[in-house]
Amino acid sequence: MMALSKDCSRFGTAVNQPSVKLDRTMVEDKRLTIEEAARELGVDSFTVFSLIQRGRVNPDRASSGEITVPASELAKLMEKGG
Repeated sequence: MMALSKDCSRFGTAVNQPSVKLDRTMVEDKRLTIEEAARELGVDSFTVFSLIQRGRVNPDRASSGEITVPASELAKLMEKGG
């Protein structure tokens, strides 16, 4: 399993201890809201929107129109080092 780093200064934001460890094989189909993704990364939702706008995270859109983030995208982000 891959643990999210405590030091995510590469995002330009101080972060808290992540709540879980992400394993890409377990998260391939899981979709997170912006708020859930922010919680997993230990950042605020504005940082997640910024990562999306900069093309570092590829979001999906739920049938309800809500923006979601595949958990696998967060795992890839952490593997790349942000």
